[in-house]
Amino acid sequence: MYRTMMALLIGAISGLTSTNIAHAASMNFSTSIQSTCAIAVTREGTLVPRRNARVLNSNGAGGQNGLATVTTNADIFQLHVDQPTGFDVKPAADTTPEQDFRARIRSAGATTFNWTRNSQNLNAGNNNVRVQFRARKAPGVTFATGLYSATVVIRCE
Repeated sequence: MYRTMMALLIGAISGLTSTNIAHAASMNFSTSIQSTCAIAVTREGTLVPRRNARVLNSNGAGGQNGLATVTTNADIFQLHVDQPTGFDVKPAADTTPEQDFRARIRSAGATTFNWTRNSQNLNAGNNNVRVQFRARKAPGVTFATGLYSATVVIRCE
C-alpha cells in the first residue's frame, strides 16, 4: 500500500512538471499626434474712407473688420499678421504713394489679446480673430475715386 501511494504521488508530481510549453506574444500600441493649426476666414473686410478720403479703414461706421477662426490642438503656435506694403487693386488715377499701411489682430476664445501688430502665442482651442486694416496718405493728400483692394495675411506657425 505504501508503494502504491508513493507511486501515485510520484506520478502526480511528474504530471505537474511535464514539458508543457507556454506561449507569449508582445503587442505594441502607438500613435503619432500631429500638431495642427488651421485658419478659416469667416468674413472678409470692408474699407471705408475717413478724414476726407485721406484714410481708408476697416474700423468704424460702414467699415468691417475681417474675421477668422484659428483652431489649434497644441499651445506651441504663434499667430502672425503680415504688414501689407501696397494695394492689390487701385485706380490708375491714384499716383501718389501711401504714407503707411497697418494691419492689426485681436483675439477672443482660447486665447485673448487686444489689438496688436505683434505675433501672439496661441492656446490650444478655437480663437476668434478680428483683422483690421488701415491705409493712409500724407496730410493734404487723398485717395482717388475708384476701387481699392488689399490683402492681409495672417499666419499660424
